[in-house]
Amino acid sequence: MNYEEKFEPGEYGTILIKGTKISLRTILRKLSEGTSIDSIIETHPEITIFDIYACLEYASELVGVIDYNKAMSAIFADKKKRKELADRIRASKGKPSPGWPK
Repeated sequence: MNYEEKFEPGEYGTILIKGTKISLRTILRKLSEGTSIDSIIETHPEITIFDIYACLEYASELVGVIDYNKAMSAIFADKKKRKELADRIRASKGKPSPGWPK
């Protein structure tokens, strides 16, 4: 299933299930509160079980992107620290200065 085909943009940056006024966030919130899929469909008969699966797939992909971004931020922060240390070494012509890590 291509979950991206199931959604459309709503107002103020919301993501709606295509053809409805029901947001992705609403479905995910209801699921996190323990509402059953059958109950959600009963309350919102305009959506299907496949719409709910698409919401879960979208959330799973989003978590992957967030994890990737966190990892890249950590890598770049470490790279920046190593560059600063190398710059300090070059500036001191190889002589340690007070406060350097041992």
